[in-house]
Amino acid sequence: MIRKRIDLIIVTTILSIMFYILYITQRKEIEDYKIANLSNHQKEIQDIHLRVTELADIIESNQKKTVSKNLSLNNKINSIDVALNSKSKRWTKIKQTRFIIKNFIIKKRYRKYMNIVDLTRYASAVVDFSAEYDVEIPLILAVTTQESAFNPKAISHAGAQGLMQLMPGTARECSSDIGKRYTNIYHIGTNVQFGTFYLRKMLTRFNDDIELAIKAYNAGPNYVAKVLAKEYRNYPEETKDYSIKVLKYLKEYRVQFN
Repeated sequence: MIRKRIDLIIVTTILSIMFYILYITQRKEIEDYKIANLSNHQKEIQDIHLRVTELADIIESNQKKTVSKNLSLNNKINSIDVALNSKSKRWTKIKQTRFIIKNFIIKKRYRKYMNIVDLTRYASAVVDFSAEYDVEIPLILAVTTQESAFNPKAISHAGAQGLMQLMPGTARECSSDIGKRYTNIYHIGTNVQFGTFYLRKMLTRFNDDIELAIKAYNAGPNYVAKVLAKEYRNYPEETKDYSIKVLKYLKEYRVQFN
């Protein structure tokens, strides 16, 4: 009886030890599994963080590119707007100038030497070279009115030619100063360019004194300089009359443009 109990105790103990060993083994396997899974999860999390960072960098880069493209596009649009506005303002001035000339010719009962196409070419040249040489449009028109009454083919007894009545020597001087060759001084654009340039030259020489510049345009700058230096007592009657009329036209054109 005692022997049986001892055997039972031994078996029980052995079984307990076996179960304990099995428990320890399984627990270790579970712990190892958890550690392995945790390590894998951490690696996955790190990979996810890395991908998120990469995506964030890509998004930021794309945003910068988008902003840059938008700025570039806006600059292009602004440039186009400026160009269109500039062309629109130019055309508005051309139409205004053409309208004023046309009405002036009718009012003064001048002979119509220019059709609508030639008038547009003349008005365009006046507007463009007025801006280029900083000579007001009314002054260019006033000189043209007195010089040729808007006749592109006008020629004086002294040999002055075209709308702004340029002498051949003056035309060559302007051509050399501007650096532009010409073959036909009667060409509307060339005649207006040279005449306006010469007006600017006279204005600059006489400190933007319009009356002196007008007299110099007619009598020549050296004659005006000699009158100012009292080497000559006065201007020729033709120059006096010319100056009075141009100043009168200038006043009338200024009223029209204002």
